[in-house]
Amino acid sequence: MYCPGSSRYYIPCAIGTYNPDTAKAAITDCLACPAGSTCTARGQVQDDAASFDCAAGYYCPDDTTVTQCPKGYYCPAKSSQPTTCAAGKYTDNLASASCTDCPAGFYCGDDNLEAFADATSSSIIADKPISCVAGQYCAKKSYIADATSLPGTSCPIGTFNPNIGGRNAGDCIDCPEGYLCTTTGLADNYADLELCPAGFYCPGASISKSAIVCPTGAYCPEASVYFIECPVGTFQDLT
Repeated sequence: MYCPGSSRYYIPCAIGTYNPDTAKAAITDCLACPAGSTCTARGQVQDDAASFDCAAGYYCPDDTTVTQCPKGYYCPAKSSQPTTCAAGKYTDNLASASCTDCPAGFYCGDDNLEAFADATSSSIIADKPISCVAGQYCAKKSYIADATSLPGTSCPIGTFNPNIGGRNAGDCIDCPEGYLCTTTGLADNYADLELCPAGFYCPGASISKSAIVCPTGAYCPEASVYFIECPVGTFQDLT
């Protein structure tokens, strides 16, 4: 409130302002509502501070506006703007005061909680965790920064993972017999794997052709799981 000279009655401060003191005489004694607060009634005073602080889950961009916190952001009490969740966290609800850790088996975005639907797509799915892609596994709080990145951790050489939603290295499967798994992040059981070439054998979880060369006295056709000894009456003295 303020009371100009010769006033018969006090004048309440306007909406968007407040006055914490008594015996004020001019409209200039009314102060702008502080950032993160909103003054939506006339005549507000300092004792009203708790009531005009912007509530958790909302933000107050100016003196008189209260806005619900959008998905993908969080708004603690007294927020003047919404805050983006940190990498590996998300919010899938409106009016969130905090963010939630991305659960194991999923990944979350690094910018505005917008996560790419897959590692090569420009299509964006916002505000929720996305299942970890095949060939990878995603521990808790995994995230993807952009469309060129892969989420989580690639399955190691010698393994593959054809399933989405991998949570840890135990979800990576040993390379099947008769195949080679020579790179990380292999996804498909057969399309991404390399047939064991002729002259070598691959007993499973195989990672290197040179480590499993067919021995002398035996032969190894393509996709061999083990070497085959030459029959009686024949020999083979090359590896």
